[in-house]
Amino acid sequence: KKLKEKKKEDAALDLNLGLFQNDLLNIENDVMKELKKQEEDTHKGVSSKSKMNVANEEILRTQKILQHGTFLKDPFATMRLHIENTINLKEAQEAKLKANTKKPTKSKNKMDME
Repeated sequence: KKLKEKKKEDAALDLNLGLFQNDLLNIENDVMKELKKQEEDTHKGVSSKSKMNVANEEILRTQKILQHGTFLKDPFATMRLHIENTINLKEAQEAKLKANTKKPTKSKNKMDME
């Protein structure tokens, strides 16, 4: 008698696990579809026309750099100076941002101070 009850419980468990497995497969399929859709959406964002515009701007910028007098005289020194200036500018901007976030805001209204 106990063996029959055990078999019924096992059969019910197998049925529940089978349903659970089907649910998992459905969820997995849904997730895979969503990931594929997101991947397709990220590739749709930039048109070939905008890519061409960026490429043309970079070509023009490079031509101007190559024709610049200081670059023609000493390309490596010019690039080094440009990099140093860029780093210094970035550091100055970060320091300014840090200083602005540390300052407490003071109210200019005398009524607020009372």
